[in-house]
Amino acid sequence: METLRRATLYSQMDPRSAKHLLVKLMARSDSAAQNSPAAALALFDLGYFAKSLEQFQWVHKDASNPVRGLDGYALVNKAIQLRGNDAQLEFAAAIIALNVPASERRDHAQKAIAGAKNDPLLARNLSAHFRDAESETMAEMISRTPDVKVAHQ
Repeated sequence: METLRRATLYSQMDPRSAKHLLVKLMARSDSAAQNSPAAALALFDLGYFAKSLEQFQWVHKDASNPVRGLDGYALVNKAIQLRGNDAQLEFAAAIIALNVPASERRDHAQKAIAGAKNDPLLARNLSAHFRDAESETMAEMISRTPDVKVAHQ
């Protein structure tokens, strides 16, 4: 997730790199055997990168949008279905689920929090603070997010 997030940030300096990576991720997703673990991860990477680029558009309205029409959240959900019980993917879904009903975000968050009991890295990410000791943890934030109305372009 961090690598894909950074790739999104780097695309600000080189917009063609975002389109190039997107094409590679789509090809990887298309070539993976259906219903395989590789297909799930390929779908996840494609969906997470697409959603990251979409969110980048909210901040940088003048940037080109190579993911127009691609539903990153739906791709991540499909990856979750293929992988089964995967708390790390649920964590990612909770993070990117800004324009879905709050109940869906909470469901992803609760599954991530439950799975963190057996995943020290995920537990560390969920307990990390954003700014200082007064800030909410990631787990607190994603489990209580209210419905957010997002204006679509």
